[in-house]
Order: sequence, then C-alpha cells, then structure tokens
Amino acid sequence: MRYGICSNICGNLEAFHAVIETFQQHHVTEYICLGNIVGQAANPNECIDLLQQQNFITVAGMLDYTAAGLLEMTYWGSVILKEAMLWTQRQLTPENMKFLHDLPLQHTVDNILFSHGHPQHPEYFDYVQTVVDARTAMTKKPLIFTGCNHVPLVFAGFPVNCVRKQQLYIDADHHYLIDVGSVGNPRDRDPRACGVIYDKIRGIVSILRVHYNINTTQQKIHSVGFHELLAERLSRGV
Repeated sequence: MRYGICSNICGNLEAFHAVIETFQQHHVTEYICLGNIVGQAANPNECIDLLQQQNFITVAGMLDYTAAGLLEMTYWGSVILKEAMLWTQRQLTPENMKFLHDLPLQHTVDNILFSHGHPQHPEYFDYVQTVVDARTAMTKKPLIFTGCNHVPLVFAGFPVNCVRKQQLYIDADHHYLIDVGSVGNPRDRDPRACGVIYDKIRGIVSILRVHYNINTTQQKIHSVGFHELLAERLSRGV
C-alpha cells in the first residue's frame, strides 16, 4: 500500500493537478486529503470535483466547514479571508456544499490516524506546531498525519523531537506525527506545492515539493476580485 496524502488545497487547481500527477508518477494506490479543499483561490468546485474523481478519502478542514456553514464567519479574524470565504460559498454547487458539510473530522485505516488539526479535539482544528502539542496528540495512534499547519513537520520518538527530514523511515517501536504541509498555500517560504507519500510496505515517508504554474493561479485570483495579498503570498510561500 502506498498512500498519497495532502492538505490545504485552498481552491488552487493548478497546484492540486501538479500534486496528483506526482502521486501518479510514484504509483500511489490510496489518496488521502486532510481538509481545506477550498478557501483562498478561485477554483473551489473544480478542486472538489477533481478530489472526487480521484477517489480521495477526505476529512474536513476549518475552511471546508466554514464554507458549508458549520463554522461561523466570525471564526476568521481576517477580513481578507472572510471575503474569500463568502465568495466561495456563493460559488459552490449544492452538491459540493453537501459534500463539504458531510465530511468527517477524522479517518483511521491500518492503525493510521488522519486528522486536519490536533487529533485529541478535531472539532477545534487546533494546530500541532510544538513538541508539547505533538506529545499530547501522539497518544492516539502510533502514526498520525495532520494537515493544519501549511508547513511540513515531523514529530518522532519518545521523548518527542521535531525532525527536519524529507524522507523518514518509520520504526515500529516509535510514534510519529507528520504534518503534510500545503498543496495550494504553503507557508514555509517554499512556494512549491507539498504532498507526502507513505510507502507502508517499505516503511518510508517522503515529503515531496512540486513546481506548478503559480502565475495562472494568481491571474485567476485577480480575476475574481480577491485581495492582492492572496495572490502575492503564493510567490513567496507565506
């Protein structure tokens, strides 16, 4: 079994296509999305449609639940993001709105837990950014993938350490929490789309960065009237 895992597509169709193509080149057999399919770029319906066409197993992110009306817009302090979310709500087809509404908060398979945010209380979509955060999360399952940070992170072992690696061998005697970064809105100063492959047979997790046509995504963002910041930040990966 080879899992292709991603998160934070954020309506960025060009980045999503690039990550899927990379997964296919690596012969991924199971596709997993850890939420935030929609949000900050101009193709929410197209991203949901592509997700379903590729048979992704998907859990909800806070942007998905906001678009579906399950979280209040007051959840967002940013006026820029509120405007983007209101536009997204207006664009969604009834079928895609229902799809987002019905997404589960977590998924478990092969003793692996998939969750957008901190797995102890997934309904709060809390970040796992520190060793302390990871320590409380890693009691749930020996291997956990999250997607809230927009930054790829690996927490491993006991005592828990933050490990900066692009490839990691999974030791059956240790626990791991891996944040898979962001497809469509990376925030680690690397503008390339991010995805993760877990080869269960070989016990290897690989963090992959993929180039895509950022200019096309930015032009689409401008064309629908989003704030310039949502386009400009893609070039800098912030």
